[in-house]
Amino acid sequence: MARLKRKAGSGVRIATRDARLRLPLRREPYWVEIVPGTAIGYMRGSRDVSWFVRQRAGSRYLKMRIGTPDDHAVADGTIVLTYAQAVALATSQQVERREPRPR
Repeated sequence: MARLKRKAGSGVRIATRDARLRLPLRREPYWVEIVPGTAIGYMRGSRDVSWFVRQRAGSRYLKMRIGTPDDHAVADGTIVLTYAQAVALATSQQVERREPRPR
């Protein structure tokens, strides 16, 4: 049986707190596509830790900060978010921003 090829960058695991804490610091978020055209990002910098949502808009991407991960604080569902809460918020943001385009 043939193996499926992975997409570039899809090997990053950001769903658990332990996996996120093992990632090295960097300026650009680690992106994981959750639905076509929308990805959730986790960025751990030297001073800030954030969840981001990235959406395809024509030939470019729109990026927006949506919250703080629950790495060092208890999730409250509004500011500090678990991975599941961040994914739910990111997908709802996509639905709200989607505009019909003529074909």
